[in-house]
Amino acid sequence: MRELFKHVKLALGILLVILLVSFAILGGYRVYKDHFILDYDSHLTQKEYQNTVLDQNVNLVFYKKDCPYCQVG
Repeated sequence: MRELFKHVKLALGILLVILLVSFAILGGYRVYKDHFILDYDSHLTQKEYQNTVLDQNVNLVFYKKDCPYCQVG
């Protein structure tokens, strides 16, 4: 019985070590990817800003639900 308990503790310990090592590797890769692998400038240039924001033709309509003039329009 003691030997079985010893094997169970050993298996759980190995599993815990594997999980910790894998989390450390994946976490390190994520930090590396987020902070060091930047092939482009994350800020918008003036031309990109104009293309994405200023050239949009959007009509926003706000009205009250109980207003008869707003419902007709």
